[in-house]
Amino acid sequence: MTTQTNANPRPSSAILIATVAVVVAFPVIIGLQTLFHRDKAEAVPRPAKTAAPKESYGWVDRERGVVRIPVQRAMEFIVQESTDEVTPK
Repeated sequence: MTTQTNANPRPSSAILIATVAVVVAFPVIIGLQTLFHRDKAEAVPRPAKTAAPKESYGWVDRERGVVRIPVQRAMEFIVQESTDEVTPK
């Protein structure tokens, strides 16, 4: 009993597979690029809105007595507290 194998695939099958791959891959690539660029544009911080709370005083929770102070002033408090702990009394 002899088995015949076809070593050469039909060119029409290869062309069909390549066409389907391109038709599927192209919209997927375009969709991923659109999604990536949209997320990147939304993630850009707004300097005017994000900078204001860092440089101003204000209430965070008035009932509990929690306030917001500028970052520079908070760092000065931390340095002062750390030097008070090191300085012998």
